[in-house]
Amino acid sequence: MKGILFGGCSFTWGQGLYFYSDLEKLPYSSQNYGFNYKDVNEPMLRYKNAVRYSRLVAQSFETFEVLRDDVGKLYGNGGSEDETFLYFDYLFNIERKFKYNDFDYVVIQLSNVWRNDFIFELNGVEYRTKIKELYLYDHIEKDVLLTKELDEYCKLHNYTFEDIKELLINQQFKRLKEKVIFFKNKNIEVKIICWLNDLLSLIKNDVILNTSFVPLFYDNLNFNTIQDLMDYDKNLEIEHDILNKKGMVCQDKHPSVTCHKVIANSLINNIKKII
Repeated sequence: MKGILFGGCSFTWGQGLYFYSDLEKLPYSSQNYGFNYKDVNEPMLRYKNAVRYSRLVAQSFETFEVLRDDVGKLYGNGGSEDETFLYFDYLFNIERKFKYNDFDYVVIQLSNVWRNDFIFELNGVEYRTKIKELYLYDHIEKDVLLTKELDEYCKLHNYTFEDIKELLINQQFKRLKEKVIFFKNKNIEVKIICWLNDLLSLIKNDVILNTSFVPLFYDNLNFNTIQDLMDYDKNLEIEHDILNKKGMVCQDKHPSVTCHKVIANSLINNIKKII
């Protein structure tokens, strides 16, 4: 097999996986989805790279993986589909270390749709802004971020927040489908895994994207999202797993080592059906 290209947020980067190592000065004080670059050193980075799902998948097929942190070791943590697609463009069209025919697969891990820009046009000018939603970042941010232009746009079209929410979701769905078709035209298969269910119904009801979607298999059950998986078994979340394994308080709600193995095995088995 040729290489596998991975795009995603901190779930793909592997935030918190270094807590499973026996290294010193592990930053157990991390708060939920918070992250301090100064706390993570090179040995920690190398450890989490060795056990994250992208490495496990590539290792299974005896090939190489490419992630966003390959263009900067800390640059790859966090992010959105906006950033994933910019990274793909940078990789192939600016940095040019790789060509499309170097890859057989692209794995896109969808993050939180609200991390992406909402794009709208007002008086012939295109604007981009981020909108905050109730459940973004563990229910912390509870307001809608309205710029003057977005406020005017909503009043002009009599849009409610629910209307804007639907527009944003459909924008991101359309962009995702365009990317999947683009890669398929390059003879690269695309696999989609979801952290949350923002785009799930649209993906499942689309002929093209439904064939790219990968459910997660665990405990003889299929799960649509990583969040569903972690809600089902709290030990698939670092915070609970580290407390059980090490007796350490670690406020980090990212996927555990076992959860990464579940994601990896689900991708591996899904790919093997095609080969």
